[in-house]
Amino acid sequence: MSEIILQKKDFYNSLKQDALGDRNIIVDFEVVIDNSIIDWHFREIKDIIFRERVVIRDVEINSGLFFINCEFKNGIVFHKVTSTNYSSIYNSKNSSVLFSNCITSIIIFETNCFFARKITIENNCRILEKIDLKLTKIVNAGFSIKESTINYIDISNSEFDINFSRSTFLKPLRVESLNGNVTLISNEFSGWLKFWNVECNFSFTLNKNTFKDKFNVDGSRIKNLAIHGDVFEKKGEFENRDLSGNSLESYLHQIYITEAKFTEGFDFNGLGKSIEKITLPITPEFVGVLKFVGWKVDHTYISGINQNLKLLFKSMSFRFFMINDFTNYSDISFDKCNGYDDSTLNLSDCDLGSTKFNEFAFDSFIKIRINNATLDKIKPTSSNWFKEEALEIGDGTQSKQDEFKRKREVYRQIKQALKSNGNQIDSLTFQAREMSSYRNELKNSQKYKFADRIVMSVSQSNDYGLNWEKTVGIVFLGTFIFYLIILPSISDTIGYTIAKDCSDLINTWDSVFNNSKLFWQLFNPIRQVKVTYGENVDSGWIYFIDLIHRIFLGIMFFQIIKAFRKYVSN
Repeated sequence: MSEIILQKKDFYNSLKQDALGDRNIIVDFEVVIDNSIIDWHFREIKDIIFRERVVIRDVEINSGLFFINCEFKNGIVFHKVTSTNYSSIYNSKNSSVLFSNCITSIIIFETNCFFARKITIENNCRILEKIDLKLTKIVNAGFSIKESTINYIDISNSEFDINFSRSTFLKPLRVESLNGNVTLISNEFSGWLKFWNVECNFSFTLNKNTFKDKFNVDGSRIKNLAIHGDVFEKKGEFENRDLSGNSLESYLHQIYITEAKFTEGFDFNGLGKSIEKITLPITPEFVGVLKFVGWKVDHTYISGINQNLKLLFKSMSFRFFMINDFTNYSDISFDKCNGYDDSTLNLSDCDLGSTKFNEFAFDSFIKIRINNATLDKIKPTSSNWFKEEALEIGDGTQSKQDEFKRKREVYRQIKQALKSNGNQIDSLTFQAREMSSYRNELKNSQKYKFADRIVMSVSQSNDYGLNWEKTVGIVFLGTFIFYLIILPSISDTIGYTIAKDCSDLINTWDSVFNNSKLFWQLFNPIRQVKVTYGENVDSGWIYFIDLIHRIFLGIMFFQIIKAFRKYVSN
């Protein structure tokens, strides 16, 4: 089909009469469309090459204006354009402005443009220089780009949703002072992306995009941020503050991230502010470095299989923290984290692998709930451990015996993890808890034999290896009782009878005091009987009691030595 060059008068007449048709038309003058031109409800312009700029200004375009298979050599400008009289009778495509399979150097929307339906760029459009939207409001469906190639985008001081899909962006994308939701799906961005002072009342969604340069969000107010299957080849960062110095309010309510690839890492910096929820369903496709710093999180959920992600939490505060159906084969670190308010840490059906806990305040959680968790490979450093009463095991349906058995296993695993990391002191604490749980397990079983009762009772004398002072007190008390038992056998002044009056009590006390040398000799487990009790001792009773006391001393001295392990390296 041959090309037709229209003169200005013919072009405007044909446009008003909708008589441009499907001809290959060339327009070589600046086109200005205003109130003197538009007397229609809807117009579709096809197959035209505009050699000079097209300006649409100070006009109501009613149900819309579509450009199909057009080329704008010097760009197109919308200046103070509105579309408030939209009617689906004339235009059923839900777009006030549409570009389809068009080529243009520049598209500009400026100075209080207002559209009742979306602006759409689709079907292999090519924007050679830039798209610029300023002071523009789109009420329904926002600004949409589909299957097109865009050079540069600059959006500022506007109100609309962004929806970009299956498109290529060659240079930076800058969005400043936007009120609207953001959705980016299956795009490729070669330049950097900067979002500042963006307010998303519903969501900021990224899905299967490729970002080849830096990605940054700051000074913004976002309800939900979702990242699914995106690739970030350079550094990504979310700052929960305004870096411009304008002191803008900033917040983020919820984060959902899965199957993303963070080659140079992505940092979420909370600066001590609150966030409602962080959800991380981790899969083997979740790759790179993800870092959360300084958030106060109400609900945190981690699940899945971590094979390739380095996950870092630093200076975080958690209220409800759930790790469920999760296995860690890679690197997870909690650095200087704690719980707040009525906080709970929930570990269910998970293997934490070599997860690091550096200065983690376990004792700040009101409850530690553990059900089928593997902890023997964790790497705790300088952590503050929870109290025994904070630990809850299972789902509450198990028997008491089974509950203490599971507690014993939890303590055993933590003990083993501490030993493996060279923390002998804290490992003894969990060894003591392990033994205490085992005692309670036996007490709630049908197999608590008398011999086991004796062994467990003796082990309690030093709080299962933690308290040498208690054992020393037991030694003094036990020896004094033995001294009182054996004293009448070697004394000429008292016997095994009940005191009848005050003089008998005084006599007993004098005998105890006058023979105090014997009391101190009894602390020697290798004493000689005749040297200790006198040459005239020939009673088998004394020998028997002495033997029992020696056994008692040997066991107690051993318990004291065990308790001192807390203060030596081995």
